Amino acid sequence: MLNVVCNVCDGDAFLSDSVKCDPCNSTGWTGVPDNQIVYVNAYRVTREFGGHEEGGWWYDNYECIEVFPVKNKAAELMKESLEEEHSHIVHGDISSVLGGAELHVLIEEKPKESETRERPHYE
Repeated sequence: MLNVVCNVCDGDAFLSDSVKCDPCNSTGWTGVPDNQIVYVNAYRVTREFGGHEEGGWWYDNYECIEVFPVKNKAAELMKESLEEEHSHIVHGDISSVLGGAELHVLIEEKPKESETRERPHYE
């Protein structure tokens, strides 16, 4: 269940109203109604090579494999269902040189909200 949304930057959080938003440092939060449509997004996460700068760097690549729109009050149940359905994706260790894949199922306000859309740039 998506619990709160930041009033300033629209950032999602699974935290209480008393904490600050990490992206914008705001303390203003609004609860998400039980009947609001949220998206349960399943991601296959792999570690990808970013570039040679500073001796080489890597990033986590989020590939969305399924999007399921659902009312907020049913989101946790759908999250558990998608974790079970896609559990076969998990293998290896993404932190290892041998590689692997993780499954992250997130409850978000938008479809594919956390999907990696382009390779990050080193700055």
